[in-house]
Amino acid sequence: MMTEQPPSLTDTHHPTMPGRMADLKWLLDCPSLMTSPHCSTLSEWLPAYTPPSLPASLAPARLGLYAEQLLHHYLAHHPDIERLLHPLTLRYERRTLGELDFVLLRRDGLCLHIELAVKWYLYVPERQQQGLDAYVGPAQHDTLQRKWRHLLGKQLPVAHSPLATTLLKERGFPPINRSIAIVPGLLFYPSDENHSPRNIDDEINQHHRRGWWVAENDLDTLASQQQRYQVLSHAMWMAGASPGAEVLLDIEQLQKRCADLSRPVQIVCFSQVEQGWQEQSRGFIVPRLWRQRACAQAL
Repeated sequence: MMTEQPPSLTDTHHPTMPGRMADLKWLLDCPSLMTSPHCSTLSEWLPAYTPPSLPASLAPARLGLYAEQLLHHYLAHHPDIERLLHPLTLRYERRTLGELDFVLLRRDGLCLHIELAVKWYLYVPERQQQGLDAYVGPAQHDTLQRKWRHLLGKQLPVAHSPLATTLLKERGFPPINRSIAIVPGLLFYPSDENHSPRNIDDEINQHHRRGWWVAENDLDTLASQQQRYQVLSHAMWMAGASPGAEVLLDIEQLQKRCADLSRPVQIVCFSQVEQGWQEQSRGFIVPRLWRQRACAQAL
């Protein structure tokens, strides 16, 4: 009697893929938000493989930390990696000067430094003259400009500092050959403005994943009797969740669910196909004054 094999990371739409494994696949497959010699995908440096099952203790407390835990699990079991550090904290005379997310030594001797940044930003047209600052985080605590400049100006260069080289040598690692940034995520555009700015900034990957956003008081623009919606908890922002009819909302239910929001919520829009409900798009519903605040603040 044949037993069913567990889903592999090549099974893009495997119906039994556990949520954590689906999140890992999303992390590995998602295109970079940015285009730069410093940006890369893991597949450019390591061949794909199917890791062992993720531990049940791995849970999404803070999303950035959860993404790091997923990637650490994948790298820790990779057959082409000889040694791995995660993280490497750079301390000198009781002062913390920085931290490297991942340093790995391939079996062929190449030493690779990886910075991981999983991000979601909403495009605000009124800020378009500010370049990457026009892309604002849902909580309005940061912008794509701020994060990108921090990556390029500090997080990647510090790996090649004398302190980092010394600490790596103490741990049996050679100097780093290459530092890369892995920046998966989505950029969301206003639903009432064709989902896109007139010109995409040259530093943004033209093939990045896109979504839309709309204010809670403009939800009528989404009205469709054929579509259903699912509100995602913060922990589900990567791969989402398998749609069950009992958790899907029609437009009227969505409007009630999102009345008087205190913070933006991410939702999935589903359409019905022969096999059931299929994800069509991602979006954010924001409080009615979110856009006004984003325009007024110097983030």
